[in-house]
Amino acid sequence: MSILLLAGSNSQQSINQSLAATVAGMLPAMEHTLLSLRDFPLPMYSPDEEKEQGIPENVFRLKEILDSASGLVVAVPEHNGSVPAFFKNTLDWISRAARNYRILSNKPVLLLSASPGGGGTIAITHAEVILQRLGATITGKFTVSYFFQHAEIHQSAAVFKEPALQEQLAAAVAQFVDHLKMKTA
Repeated sequence: MSILLLAGSNSQQSINQSLAATVAGMLPAMEHTLLSLRDFPLPMYSPDEEKEQGIPENVFRLKEILDSASGLVVAVPEHNGSVPAFFKNTLDWISRAARNYRILSNKPVLLLSASPGGGGTIAITHAEVILQRLGATITGKFTVSYFFQHAEIHQSAAVFKEPALQEQLAAAVAQFVDHLKMKTA
């Protein structure tokens, strides 16, 4: 069983990448990879780009990593009332490489969102719709709005100021892990 953790952000200072790193530290003794999508730059998807240039090698690399994961932890920021174009673009390219829009077929996903304002709830709702359309099974969700009022970043991970938030995240992680264990049993 291996878990892939990533943020749908291209920011060097992504609080969502920090949230994914926090979850990585909470996983029981399980194989996991904390991935930065920034390491896989892609052009903006268009049918013309695909026809003229083909599918970029980074798409195939990401698809291979994604396919090998038993489950995903995805942390998405909010950009203007939705998920970032960067994240959606990555999913669009991977679905083209798979020649199948159900690229996450029955893959368990723990969905997270952190935002400096109140937009995390909107982003996580849009991400859920997109990921389910791609075949994902959402096993749990966790959102923290007004991130810097509720958390700090230490050594690249989010540390919550209120124990209740830490407990909510731990419960979502436990539910995700239990789902993975049942699926592979």
